[in-house]
Parts: sequence; structure tokens; C-alpha cells
Amino acid sequence: MVNPRNGEIEFQIGGKAYTYLLGTYGLARLEQRMGKAWPEVIRQVAEGRAGVDFALAAFHAGLLLHHEPMTEREASVLLDELTVSVFAEKFAEAIKVQFPDQDATANPMTAAAPKAANGSMSSSATG
Repeated sequence: MVNPRNGEIEFQIGGKAYTYLLGTYGLARLEQRMGKAWPEVIRQVAEGRAGVDFALAAFHAGLLLHHEPMTEREASVLLDELTVSVFAEKFAEAIKVQFPDQDATANPMTAAAPKAANGSMSSSATG
């Protein structure tokens, strides 16, 4: 579920509730992790130049406000449970709420999700 007010994403994995928010703190951590400013990061994603590394970095960064300390490795386990494609859908919804004027692709995470051999999006980071 995406909070229509601030873009928070709430989800449950293994009976535990998590809250994801790519707000100021999360964006700063994502910029730090990716080594570039947010507009360049989203441009890279929109141009299809992002991969699983971006998906993991974005997922981890957005969890840190409510769930720090959490390692990137711990976040990767959660992302595998949630699946990259589910996260991509929720991420796109959250970005639209947080940045309504953002001129990115309809789903800025589409390029970040791994693709199967037939070109369709894989349902998880492991395929």
C-alpha cells in the first residue's frame, strides 16, 4: 500500500511490517550509494541504464529511515522475498506521489528489474 500523502510504502514479509520511504534521508543515502545526484540517477534509470544494483540500492535506501540499522545484505533478502517486480510497481507509485512533476518513464524502475531470456520482467532478483 502506498500512502497517498507522502509516498510511504508499507508491506509485510515473514509476518513483520516494513515501511519504505524514499524521502530526504533515503534520497541522500541513495545518492551517496550511487555516487551521483538524484536527477542523474533517475535519468540513468529512465534511459534503461540501471540494473539490479540500482534496485537494491533504492530498496535499501528507502528502508533506512524506519529500519536503520539494516545492511544492504539484509535488504537484499527482503527484496528477494518481495520480488523486484512488486517493488518496481510500488516504487513507481511512490515516485509519482513524491515527485508529481517528475518527467520520467511511467515506471522508472522497469529498467532496474532483471529480464528473463524471453524479454519479460522476472518476478524476482533470482529469476
